Amino acid sequence: MKYFKNDTGEVFAYESDGSQDKYIKPHLVPISNNEFLDLTQPKGEDVITITMAQTRKMLSRWGVSQEAILAHIEKMPESQEKEDAKIDFEYATEVNSNNILVNFVTKQMGMSEHETYLAFLEAKAL
Repeated sequence: MKYFKNDTGEVFAYESDGSQDKYIKPHLVPISNNEFLDLTQPKGEDVITITMAQTRKMLSRWGVSQEAILAHIEKMPESQEKEDAKIDFEYATEVNSNNILVNFVTKQMGMSEHETYLAFLEAKAL
């Protein structure tokens, strides 16, 4: 990934292969991987919202199919949260990084909270 920030400190991530270079605005300043990590450390209260399309693109890039997500949902204990997760995955237009389904699936995938946070930041650029 190539990382950039704007004058307010908002961080952007683009594919390093150049396929997204046309989306890099002229006012964005390139930053190092270390600066990116420093700027993106979760602060506990940070919640990132992405569209469901961005979510599905992110999952596709990870090689995670929709069927796999549904299988993860089926592993959840029988509860209202499980029913809510099914509804959210099928009908939600946005996904928050602190969503119960996100937390459950990313834990099942072995992702840390920080890795999830970074994935959501990258998905915002998709």
